[in-house]
Amino acid sequence: MDSAQQSLTSYPRIYEIFPRLAGKVRNWNYFVDEAKQMQFDWIWVNPFHLTCQEANASGLKGSLYSVSDHTMLDAAFSEAEILGQPVPNDERLALAKAEAADGVAPQALTTIREADSAAIGRFLEHSHDQGMKVMADLVLNHLALDHPLVSAETEALAEFYRIVSTATPEQFTSSKDPSDTVNTVRVDLGAAGALVYEESVEHDGVHEPRLLRVTYPDGTSVVPKFRRYVREKETHRGWDSLEYHTEPSGVRWDDVAQFNFSNPEVREFCLPIFKDLIKSYIDLGFDGFRCDAAYQIPGKMWGEIIDSSREYAAGRNGKELTFLAEVVGGIDKSAHLVEAGHDGKKGVFTPGFDFATSSAHWWWDQPGHVRVLQKGERDKDWHTDEQELLYKIARHGPLGFPESHDMERVALKYDDPVLAAKALARDYAIAALGSNGVFMPMGYERGLRSRLTVFENSLPDWSGQLRALAQEGKSVDIREFIAEINQVKQRLPVTPHMTKQVLPTATGQDALDENIVLIRRQFRGEAGDADAGSLIIAVNRDLQRPMNIDANTLATLLHRKPGEMKVLMPSGGQEKYVDGVELGSNARIIYVPPVKKHGLEAEEAKKVLRQAAGEFNMKWTPLGAPGKETARAM
Repeated sequence: MDSAQQSLTSYPRIYEIFPRLAGKVRNWNYFVDEAKQMQFDWIWVNPFHLTCQEANASGLKGSLYSVSDHTMLDAAFSEAEILGQPVPNDERLALAKAEAADGVAPQALTTIREADSAAIGRFLEHSHDQGMKVMADLVLNHLALDHPLVSAETEALAEFYRIVSTATPEQFTSSKDPSDTVNTVRVDLGAAGALVYEESVEHDGVHEPRLLRVTYPDGTSVVPKFRRYVREKETHRGWDSLEYHTEPSGVRWDDVAQFNFSNPEVREFCLPIFKDLIKSYIDLGFDGFRCDAAYQIPGKMWGEIIDSSREYAAGRNGKELTFLAEVVGGIDKSAHLVEAGHDGKKGVFTPGFDFATSSAHWWWDQPGHVRVLQKGERDKDWHTDEQELLYKIARHGPLGFPESHDMERVALKYDDPVLAAKALARDYAIAALGSNGVFMPMGYERGLRSRLTVFENSLPDWSGQLRALAQEGKSVDIREFIAEINQVKQRLPVTPHMTKQVLPTATGQDALDENIVLIRRQFRGEAGDADAGSLIIAVNRDLQRPMNIDANTLATLLHRKPGEMKVLMPSGGQEKYVDGVELGSNARIIYVPPVKKHGLEAEEAKKVLRQAAGEFNMKWTPLGAPGKETARAM
C-alpha cells in the first residue's frame, strides 16, 4: 500500500512505556489506562527483547537497544517459567545459541517463546480495547555482541585476525581496483597458500578502511555483515576490529555490532530477515513502528521494507501501518533519506515514513536558539531548515517531544516543584502543538527525575520514585493539563503541510515583554497556500513572573482583529492546584482561522470570545474600545 494513500483524521499523540521503568508486561496495562485518561491515542514501547549479556566499556549491560534474540522477552519483563522457576537471561541466551548451532529449538525455548508471545498479546488486546494503537521499537541498524549471528561471524574471522596480527610486513602486498575504492591485500603464507582480503579505501569520506571480504587459503570466503575496520596489523586484536558507534558526548556503544550496509551483499542478506521480523510484530498485533536511528539505514532499503510491510499488514489484518523515523539531530545525518524513492503525487522523495522526529526541544531549550524577532525580520534558522527536510523524509512531517530517554529529565533542572510543573507544562504545550505528532515518555507527567537509562539495574522503580518525591515535597502532577492540550490537538486541522516561526513582538510602547515569545504554526492547504489558519503559542519564558498580553497589541502583531481569534487553551487564568502543587501554566493557545475560508463572522466570533473569556476568567477588549484589558499569558 502506498503511504500516500494512508488516511489520517488526527495527528498521533504517543505515550512512551519504558520497560525498564514499567517492569513486567502485566504492569503495562496500568500505564495504558493512564495514557488514555490523558487523551493519548498511541502507545510506544521501547525494545523488550532479550538483551546483551556482555558488559560494555562502562561495566553496564542489558541495554534495551542491544538485542540478543528477537523471539523472546528479556527476563526483566517476562513471566515465563520452566518447572515453576523464572528463566534468567543467561539461560535464555544459551538456549538461543543451541538452536542456532543445531537448527532445532529446544523444548524449553519453545515454552518461553509461547509464554512471552501470549503476554505481549494480552497487552496488545487490552490496549486495543482501550482504543489505543501500539507502536513497537524497530531496531534494525545493529545487533548485540552476543547475538548468534555476531558470534558466528566472530568465530569465522578468528583465523583471519590471528594471521594478520602475526604476519611480517614482507608478507603483505596490496593493489587497488580501477575505481580506487577497493584495496585487495594478499598475505603470503608460503606453502600454505595465501590469505586474501578486500577493504574499502574509505567510507563516509573518512580514510578508515573497512573489511569487505576475507578468502582463506582453502578458498572459503567470509563476507562480514557487521562494520569492521581493517587497521594496522599490530592492532588487529579480536573485538577491537569492530567499529563502534560513539556519541558526541564520548559514550561508546560497544555492546552492539552495526550492520555494514555499505556492502550490497549485506543489504541483500538483511532484507528478508528484516521483513520477517516486522511480519512477526504484525502477527502479534502491533499497529506501527518507531524506527530507531533511521538515518543509519539506506533509504532505498527502508522503501522496500516499508512497502513490503504495508502490503503484508493489509492482507493479514487490513491495518494501515504507521512508521515513525527517529532522525533527531538529523539534518546532516538524514539528508540521504530524501533521495530514497520518488512519490510522484507529492513531488517529493520519501522512503515511506509517515512522521519523523523533530529536534524542536533543543531549538526551544537552548538559550539563543529562539530569537524574538523585530519587525521585518524573517525567522530562518536550523530548525526551520529541519522542518522543511522532515516533510521530504516523512509524508506528515515533524513529530515533537518535550523529553526523551536520550536526555536528562526536564524536572531535574528545578528544585522547586512549582517551577518544575510550569516548565513541564510549557514544554509539553510547545512540543505537542508546535509539531504535527507528539510523544511523551512515561513519568514526565509526574515530574520524575531519574533518567530513563536503558541498562539493567540502573533505574529506580515507578512507585519508589513517586514515594521519594512525596517525601521530599517535590511531587508534581500535570496530567489534567496534558489531557487538555491533547484535546486541543485533536481539534486541529490535518493539513498537507505546516510551517513554524517566531513572530516579531513589535517595538516601542507596543512591544511585549522580552520574556514573551509568540510561535506561529501556519497550516497550509493542498495548493501550498497559507489559508488553512494558524495556531499561536504565546509563551512566557519567565517561570516566576506572570506576564500580560494586551489584546489589541496581540491583534496588531497578528494583523487581525481580536474578534477573529479563538482561545483554544486557557493555560492560566485561574490557577490550578493538583496534589498540593500550584500549577501555574505559562502558555496560552490561540487559533486564528483563515480569512477566506470558513472564517467566523464578526458577531459570531465576538460571541465565542466572550464565552471563552467567561469560562477562563479572561477579558478581551475589542479593537478600538476604550481601555486596555489584558489576557494573561501565564
